[in-house]
Amino acid sequence: MNERMVRGMSNLLGLCLLIMGMSLGSRASPGFYTNTSLQEVGIKGESAMLPCTFSSRTPSYNGTIVVIWRTKKAFLGPLIFQCSIMNSTSGNHSSNNCTEWDRETHRYRLVGDPRRYNLSLQIRNVAYDDKKFYYCRVELRNIRGESWTDKTGTNFTVVARPRIIRLTLSGNVSVGRSLECVVEGLPLPSITWVRPEKNEMPTPEETKYAEQDQIQSKLSVSQNGTYTCRAQNEYGQDAEELHVGEKPSETQRTIILLLLGLLLLLGLGIAAVIFMHRRYKEVADSSDSQTRHSRGKGPMNYFWSHGIEGKILM
Repeated sequence: MNERMVRGMSNLLGLCLLIMGMSLGSRASPGFYTNTSLQEVGIKGESAMLPCTFSSRTPSYNGTIVVIWRTKKAFLGPLIFQCSIMNSTSGNHSSNNCTEWDRETHRYRLVGDPRRYNLSLQIRNVAYDDKKFYYCRVELRNIRGESWTDKTGTNFTVVARPRIIRLTLSGNVSVGRSLECVVEGLPLPSITWVRPEKNEMPTPEETKYAEQDQIQSKLSVSQNGTYTCRAQNEYGQDAEELHVGEKPSETQRTIILLLLGLLLLLGLGIAAVIFMHRRYKEVADSSDSQTRHSRGKGPMNYFWSHGIEGKILM
């Protein structure tokens, strides 16, 4: 009996608090309301925006505008962002901290201008923990009762583009080899393998991890070559390659290139030596021929010039 009474009083108190909060939040003059998106999607690691706009019957309002964003509950939920800005026809906007990141997490700020009825919130570096309901509130401090809280809220969900965490080879030729590809993504990506002969095949074995955003795929390896693991979902794709079998390392490739360069230089050097040797021989043969011709012609001229006939002894 006592337990029922305590539970009943607790429920009644919670209801009273909720009604009081709603009355405080919605006590606005006619024509004052907010407009938000019921559903928004953010991508892990990127920035997202939660839209929220409002309308007021006082377009020429002069004074402070206070913007509040909460999560989980419209009136009693955790406060994640609050700022204020001065709206003045004189152009004095000295009070404005709405475009600065919040001091606690440095992840929230306004991308909208409250002076133009825009309270849109930016969330940077979106994480899975950001999946929750968000509620915006605006207060015109210089007008009593001119405030409004969105009681519906924006349901913010988080997805993730595919990202290959690791691609490894295990086993050996004697006992069998297999490739393991671990992928992150939400919704869980579909995995496809590309084998050395360049034909694609669906993953033969998949294991979902406890993290709910990771999946593991294994593939038996029967031949050497380059294997590719591809992951894809509706928000993107990722791919990674791994070579199986003997493949020259960077050092080996460098040594091979150096040896080829040396062989090329050696071949050019030998060709140059052969060319120079032939050229030298041609010049030497030409010089010897001219010398023999000069020696053979000299005595004949001498003999004939002196009128001597006879046999020339060599």
